Amino acid sequence: MTQQDQLAQHAAEQAQDHVNNDRLQAAIAALAAFGGRDDGGVSRETLTDIDLAARRYLVEQARALGCEVSTDDCANLFFRRAGQA
Repeated sequence: MTQQDQLAQHAAEQAQDHVNNDRLQAAIAALAAFGGRDDGGVSRETLTDIDLAARRYLVEQARALGCEVSTDDCANLFFRRAGQA
């Protein structure tokens, strides 16, 4: 394993230690509610009313966290939150 790989692995392990699992699971469940199926799966076809509602939800959540929101020509969402100096 290279030194760069070791540094990346260490950073990933540190980040994992700071993840609030309950909050992460709640966020996943909230998004899965958009198009959720009875079998536990999600059906959310691109640019349908359900997909657009899910996108609006994500944008609202991102902006509430202070993120800048942008999209590309393929309608991919990008969220950016500036770091601290």
